[in-house]
Amino acid sequence: MGIEWHDFQKDGSVSIWVGEFPSVDAAEVYFGIPDEVGVYLPPDAFAADLDLNGLRSENLEVHFEQLNARPLSELLKDATCSASFLAEAVESGNEQGIHEAQGVALLYDFDYEASPNPRRTAGPLTFLGTFQFFGFLPQQDRPPVQDPRIKPVGPQDYIL
Repeated sequence: MGIEWHDFQKDGSVSIWVGEFPSVDAAEVYFGIPDEVGVYLPPDAFAADLDLNGLRSENLEVHFEQLNARPLSELLKDATCSASFLAEAVESGNEQGIHEAQGVALLYDFDYEASPNPRRTAGPLTFLGTFQFFGFLPQQDRPPVQDPRIKPVGPQDYIL
């Protein structure tokens, strides 16, 4: 049956997994990361391992850029809004005996811990935890903002 995205969607929460793949290409296939710019594939394998229906790929951020394992703090430092959850996530990893990993997957605005049976391991991934984050507003909730330095003079200037 699975769990539904909308039942555990929670603004300001980020659920994090760490893991290992035999190659960067294998990670890209697993998460639906295409070889071409502008082509978007659903992260079907990831969703299936979590038994999650309706996963919103625009809320998924993945960092599996190299084969070598790296410290959690290094993996997370470039993640969106990581300053707000980095210390807590690294501490959670240390408590679980996870100090480094090949890569990390972050699912924003989703509280996996609130699901009825969160799996500690799902496929090649280990669940690190769900944390609060600050500073990110989903694009669909924000109206377009005009650059104050640009003064529109005709209809062509209103193209977003």
